[in-house]
Amino acid sequence: MFKTTLLSLALVAGPALAQCDRDTLVAHYRLQPAAQPALELTLVRQGNRVALHWPAKGITERWTRTSNGLLQLERLFEPYQRGIEYQPDEIAARSGDRLWQLKRQLITQAALEALPLIRQQGEGCDLHHYRARGDTELVWLAGSGLIETLAAPHQQLSLVSLQTGDQAVSHWMANWDSYQLTDYADIGDNEQDPLLSKMINQGFQSRPATSHGHHHGHDH
Repeated sequence: MFKTTLLSLALVAGPALAQCDRDTLVAHYRLQPAAQPALELTLVRQGNRVALHWPAKGITERWTRTSNGLLQLERLFEPYQRGIEYQPDEIAARSGDRLWQLKRQLITQAALEALPLIRQQGEGCDLHHYRARGDTELVWLAGSGLIETLAAPHQQLSLVSLQTGDQAVSHWMANWDSYQLTDYADIGDNEQDPLLSKMINQGFQSRPATSHGHHHGHDH
């Protein structure tokens, strides 16, 4: 049995959901790892850009998929209003499609399809897919291409609220657009920058990991 109560998307997202807007949305999640404090995660989609914002850490990963399918990353540090920019050749090698799916919907398509469909409820933009295998249960919002709830042995992920449309997304992206970026390739020329040193100590990696270590979508 699914132990979580489905969100009333008509109340959360309003009339805009009727358009099934998968590409322009803000989804707020609550992540509960086993035996650890809960974390908040905000997923922001805007066309070919996807951002994962961890408010407790003040860190955002913003991914851009180029016209030829390559991925670019900006690792943004809220306390400093600055970030580190990685070009496609500076991102650790991994399947571009798989990585993009993981960032965009918090689960790869392969992992999603590995959970058998048990039943479905609703229609159109309010279509819910209930999937489960073993001790993993998933409620999938087919219209939005989002996880509503994921219950797995070591973590639970729950959608808290959902907004769609340009107005919901624009202030998030505009804020991040204002950050001063330093290209990864130029970091060696800025070693004396005290704020850059703090960012490096806070979370910089010599090559960005393809997963930031907290969001999910494991293959099963």
